[in-house]
Formats: sequence, structure tokens, C-alpha cells
Amino acid sequence: MLDRSKTYAYDSRQIKTGDCYICLPKGEPYIEEALYNGATDVVHLSRKEFAVSANDYFDDPTKRVKLVGITGTNGKTSVAYFTAQLLQSLGHKVLVIGTINSRLTTPESWDVLGQIKDHADNGGTHVVLEVSSHGIDQYRVHGFYFDVKCLTNITQDHLDYHETFEKYKETKLHFMENYSGHAIYSDEVPLINPDDIVQLSGNFHVKNVSSALAICHWLGEDKQRLTENLNQLIAPKGRFQTVSAGQLFTVIIDFAHTPDALAHVLSDALMLVSGNKQRLTVVFGCGGDRDKTKRGKMGAIAAKYSEKIYLTADNSRSEVTLDIINEIKNSMPASTIEEVVPDRREAISAAIQSAKPGDVVLIAGKGHETMQYCNGFSYGFNDYDVAFNEIIQQHKFQVNQSWVLNQPDANADVLFISRKLISLLKITYSQFKRAMPTPTNAKIKDYLAKIKGEKIIVFEAHGRCSLSDMLMRILRGLGSGVSYAFDDQKPLEHNLVGLTLIEQTDGPLIIRINPNHIVKMKKIIDIISPDHVVIGDVLNNQGFIDPACLKSIMALAGDTEPQPMVWYFKQMADVNDCFESIKDHYFVHAIQASSWVEYMQFLIEDLLIKLDLYNSSPREALLRQLMASLWVTKVNFPNVKNPLYVLDWKFDMVDAIQKITYFQNSAQVIFYYIYNPKNTQDLIDELKRNHQISSDNIIIINTEEADVSIRQSMTAHSDAVHVLWKTASDPLTILEGIQ
Repeated sequence: MLDRSKTYAYDSRQIKTGDCYICLPKGEPYIEEALYNGATDVVHLSRKEFAVSANDYFDDPTKRVKLVGITGTNGKTSVAYFTAQLLQSLGHKVLVIGTINSRLTTPESWDVLGQIKDHADNGGTHVVLEVSSHGIDQYRVHGFYFDVKCLTNITQDHLDYHETFEKYKETKLHFMENYSGHAIYSDEVPLINPDDIVQLSGNFHVKNVSSALAICHWLGEDKQRLTENLNQLIAPKGRFQTVSAGQLFTVIIDFAHTPDALAHVLSDALMLVSGNKQRLTVVFGCGGDRDKTKRGKMGAIAAKYSEKIYLTADNSRSEVTLDIINEIKNSMPASTIEEVVPDRREAISAAIQSAKPGDVVLIAGKGHETMQYCNGFSYGFNDYDVAFNEIIQQHKFQVNQSWVLNQPDANADVLFISRKLISLLKITYSQFKRAMPTPTNAKIKDYLAKIKGEKIIVFEAHGRCSLSDMLMRILRGLGSGVSYAFDDQKPLEHNLVGLTLIEQTDGPLIIRINPNHIVKMKKIIDIISPDHVVIGDVLNNQGFIDPACLKSIMALAGDTEPQPMVWYFKQMADVNDCFESIKDHYFVHAIQASSWVEYMQFLIEDLLIKLDLYNSSPREALLRQLMASLWVTKVNFPNVKNPLYVLDWKFDMVDAIQKITYFQNSAQVIFYYIYNPKNTQDLIDELKRNHQISSDNIIIINTEEADVSIRQSMTAHSDAVHVLWKTASDPLTILEGIQ
């Protein structure tokens, strides 16, 4: 047995000076690294010995809590999540360990037991543990004292590991039949009334909640009290999770990555569109280096439920994405495939772009996952965040009607036409789908005055790092906010008339205006009567404000009534000059920040306070939006401590400076790797001349014959921040060749 007076680690990377290294089977190649990191001893253990030793080292912590083990192909996470919520609703302190919060569904026994011991030491009463077939086969739960075990189902999965379905099934049943604790089989559990969980989308949740209820009842909890709490349950992230960004169609994220799971979620999704397969759009792929036999089956299942399918990547790992897609395609009628889009982000974008009001878009396979795994690297990617970002960027949540002004067009959703023109053309309003008299400015002003939510105008000339999009992302995340964007290609009257199509709302109304194209700002302010005007990115590519734009901003410094609150980035010198003489007025808010991203963060925080919507810092949501919008991509390499941040050079110096200052203000030492140097000389000059970056910290990546390995450099400078610049046209897959 292990000496409890010593500290152990089984991962050579986690070794600290004085630790002992536990070498598991196939861990021999890492002994040298462990010793280099300070290990004083090496202990060789089999996996079974490792589990026995871990139980002893942590003094059998599973005996100190009520331990629930949940296994099965599908539904483990949901049952675990619901079980924990029900127990917590009755006052118990519960720890959940599984897919949602762990890299492995069932972590190594050492990690699980350490968490359980800490939980018990801090007054924890119950632990709900997802038990995978890998975890069972590799003795990760060996010696645990389970009170209850639950088997959700057994369908095809992990045949790449277990080789046959029979071996996979035997592994699951071995846990149910040979480990301690009462065994519950979901197929034998009485089902609850679906009306008790109307807040949960997806009929499959009836079985999952029923299983959770049975588990809690067996643990001695009162069934009546449990039933009373069913209407408070919420589904785990990525399990039939709805993306609600204000759009007029439904977007669902689900973890389904097996034939059985995909069939269940597609069946429920199809019900939402009354069985119309043309109204259900599906985005999915299959993982690489995993069970290949399920690919064709999943393709056939998708084609059974939908006629609009986007085939794409799903953790291709070491395989070629198109090869995986071709295996899926072999079992599908060509007519059901809307498009093959290997880039998952582009596939989600295309599906949302094609969605019409009332449609359902199901994005399956990755669920809650926050990483996409490719050949030799992984990068930040979350289906929910990407879908939310696409809805915001495509403005699928704003006025969803087309309209024309004094141009009789039977195809327009709305026709605004003057009474005079009606008589001249000898037509009637009833001849059109929807027609109404063109409202006067006074009528528009009166309509907008009835909107209860505060009106916010955002001046924005570019979409580099869109403040209006970011603000809408935060507001929609809080379940609030409506957006309207002025069309640069249309006259002012057209845009003002369109404001009357905005539904009355209690939430904030964000109106985006490009001040380079829309003049008569005093007229606009008078009609809209905004509560706030926010100065967003109005700089041209050279970093200056165009005269027309500056004129519009200067109009705000005049005697406009009522006077809106004006918010701006103090580092924008021209804007600051406009308001310098009145900066002490209560309605002018000059925000001091070290970078554009920090300005957005401070601005949004202050605005949320003013709007009485502030409930937590928006920083996390802001960073998630930056990654979802490809402003920055966070890449990880195996066995490398720090991530690599990938930025796109868009031949736009303002965009580059926004990104450079963001990193400069958050790190002491930065290494810049420049890919495709022929097209990025301006960027290199900017780094050296205006940001005093040493040539030693700028590493040119030769696209034909790389002299420097990024991975080697990152390992040698493990305490620095590492940034790779590429052009927007260079795909992320270039990392396969230059890492």
C-alpha cells in the first residue's frame, strides 16, 4: 500500500518536487519527465492495484457518502443531473462527477476518490457518478461502495475499444451484477406523467427523470416530496438544449452521437414541426478514430427524419473529415443532403441562414463540449456559442419582415404607400399582402415612445469586433433585448419607417446606425428619443474617423432634446475632442480602458447597471463571444502547457491593433508567429515600430519549409503567451503542417 505521508501523482506533467510518480501500464516513457520535474520515487502499479491503493490512500471515502453509479450508452448525464437536482431540492449536499464537468466520463480512480474525500470532509452527503464502459474495464471504479446502480440502456457505441457489441454489453452488465448496491434498470422503472415536466423539451426526458426518481426513492427519499419538485428540474447543457436568441425558429443542441440517441432526438425534433421533414434541418457528423460501423447507421437514421441535412465534422481526430462524411453518405439518399460542409462552424452558419420562421435546426453530436479535436491539435468550439453568434451576426432576431416604401410590390411582406400615391395609381391597400399608409415622422416618434424598454443607439461603421453584436449577445443571454439595424443601402426615410415594425417590448431596443452613411443625426435623435447613444467602432482602416462620421457625432454635443446619455472610448481622440468641453455633464460617459475589448467590457457592465439588468460580470460571455465569432481562436497541442492564440490578419490595421493591445495588456512576454509573411509585412512593421516588439519575439513561419516548430518554441518558453497570425483565407488546418 502507498505511504499516506507522501504525495503521489500518476501524470508526469503534474509532478512537483518531492512527489512520487505512480507509473501505470504504458506509463514507462514518462518516467524520465517525472524525474526531471522532481519525482523522488517511481511506483509501478497495474490498474487494479492502482484502484486498490487509491481506496486505501484516501481511506475508502465512498463509505462516507451515499454513492450512486449510473451507466448506459445514452442518458447517463441526464439521469445523473436530474438525480442530483432532486436530492439537492431535499436539502442534501451532492457532488456530480461525469461528462459535464470532467475530461473523462469516469475519471481515474485517484481523481474520483480524491474529490469524494474532499466532498465528505466538507459535509457532502451524496455523490452521483457516471460510470463509463472504459471506466469499468480499466478498474476506475474498482472497490467503490455503491448504494444504488442504474443502467439507462445498452445500444451500439465504443466498438473501437470493445471490438464487439457483446463485449461492450458484458462490461456494462458486469458493473450492474457484480458491484455493490441495489440495481435499477431504466426499462423496468414506472414512467412519470409527462405533464409533471412540461418545462423539459424532449420526450426521452420522461424516462430519464423516471429513473432519477426511482434512484432517489430507493435511497429513502419521500416520493411525494420528490414528485412535487419535478417541475423545477432543468436539463443539463447540451441535452436537447434550446438556443434562444430571439429568432423566430428553434435551434436545438444535443450530444447525440450514437444511432439510438440520434433517433430519439430526431423523433422529438420532428414532432416540433408536425412531422414535416422539410422543416427539420439537421447538422451532424461522426467522430474519427472511433466505431466506424455506426456512421452509415447514423446517416440512414438522419435521412429517415429529415430531408435537409448538413454533413460536417465532429472531432475528426486523426482521420480526414471528408472520408468520415463519405462513410455517412453511403447510406443516405442524395436528396436528403442539403450540403456537405467540412467546417462545422460554416455548416452551422449555413443551416441558420436557411432557417425560416417555424423551422427547427438540430445540431447534434457535440452538445456541451467546448473543444473540437483535429489532427494533432484541438481548438475552442462550442455548438451553443457558435449558433448563438450566428443568430446575432445574421440578425435573425430583428425585424423579420421585408418592406418597401412607395413601390407597389406584391412580394414584399409590408408595403408602406402614401394615400396620394394610392389614388394616383388607382389601387387599394387590400390588393397587397399587407399594406398601410406611410407614417409621418410624428407617427413614428409616437410609436417609438410607446416602447417601454430603453432605446440605445449604437454608432458602428465596421464589424471588426462589433459592440452592438456583443451587447445583443449579453442581453439575449439574459432573455432580453431587441435589435434593429439601419440599412446603409436605403434612404433615411426607409429606415425610419421600418422602426414601426418593431414589436412593442419591455426590454432594451438596440438600434445600430452607421454614421458614415446616415446623416441628419439631430432628426434621428428627435424621432427615436434614445436613452443612450454608444460610440462603437467608427474608425476607418487607417485608424481615423471620416468627416461625415465626426459630423454626426458632433451633433450629439449640441442642444439635442431630450439629451441621451453618450458613452465612448476615451482613447478615441477625435471623439474625445467633441465632448471635451461638456465632459463634466452627467450625460457624457468617457470610459478609460487599455484596449477595445476592455472598453466593451466596462461599457456593457455599466450599461447593464443602468438598465437594472446587471446580475453577474459579462466578462465570461464576452470572451465566449470573441471565440465564437472567430475574433480569436484558442488552440491546444498535446503535452504543451500553454495554448496558442490564433488571430486573422485582415489587412485592416485597426483590427490588428485591437487584437495586439488586447494581448499586450494581459501578458508580460508574448511570442508572435507570422504565417505567410509575404502578405503580412504591414503587420510585422506595426508590431516592431509601434508596439516595440523585439525581433526575437517575432518568428516567421516559412510556409514551404518551416525552420521553427511552434510546439518546440511554446515548450521552451512555457511562461509566455503565444500568438499565431495568419491571413483570414488560411484555414486552421495549416496547423497540421507547421506545429
